[in-house]
Amino acid sequence: MFNIRLVAIGTLLLSGYCGAQFVPVSQSRSIQGEDSITYYYRDPSRPPTVNQTHDSRTAPDFSSFNQSLATYPPISQSSSITPSLITGSGQAGGSGSISGPGNIVSYSTDATDGSSLFGFTFNLTAPTSIVLSGTIHEDQFVLDLGQPNASIVLRQVGGPVLASAVRPLQAPLPIDVPLMYAATLDPGQYTLSAAATTRELAPADPLQSFGGTEESSFQFTFQAVPEPGALLAPCLAVLTVIGLRVRAQPHLPGPRHWRSRCSS
Repeated sequence: MFNIRLVAIGTLLLSGYCGAQFVPVSQSRSIQGEDSITYYYRDPSRPPTVNQTHDSRTAPDFSSFNQSLATYPPISQSSSITPSLITGSGQAGGSGSISGPGNIVSYSTDATDGSSLFGFTFNLTAPTSIVLSGTIHEDQFVLDLGQPNASIVLRQVGGPVLASAVRPLQAPLPIDVPLMYAATLDPGQYTLSAAATTRELAPADPLQSFGGTEESSFQFTFQAVPEPGALLAPCLAVLTVIGLRVRAQPHLPGPRHWRSRCSS
């Protein structure tokens, strides 16, 4: 019985039972995609018509969120929220093309936009050491007029931005921006957000060559790291209580070993 209790205690300690934790307040996680086809007619008196389709997925609670849309380029997110570890990865793709002419339609444009959004607000009840690492990625292909954007941001609610990964202004594509941030955060409320979005732009000139894809993505790991001495006091307390309970139990004699006797 004593050994079983020690195993249980060790399991709790290794799982971070006595360690620092993120206290959830709210979450907002979603993916969405929209396809818009605009038809321009040969008859100048006939206005353009637009055909739009939309699809989305939203996380209902703090459980793991793993969703994707049947689009090209892909739109997806995989994220997990636990008391001491938050992970997330998301991607969004967009595309654009122009076609024509036809008998009735002079030309048409097809633009696909997408987004993968992550948001988590949490409280810290004690000074907590954290490590936030990740990367954002943005790229364009062929003659594309899209605008890919990705970001990872950690900020204190009502306070400053503590860490972020965003593309610098005028930076050429493709680009990868890494993020590494380690600090001890004071008690308070914080927000971790990440986004990957694409916005396709139709050409202003119908004779302009137009076609291609763009993509953006994020990936991060956010962890609460217990201080070296943070587990000492609570763990010693637990061990002391168990030790006293074991000591208070009556001693049970062990099995007796009988020596066989042989008569001569």
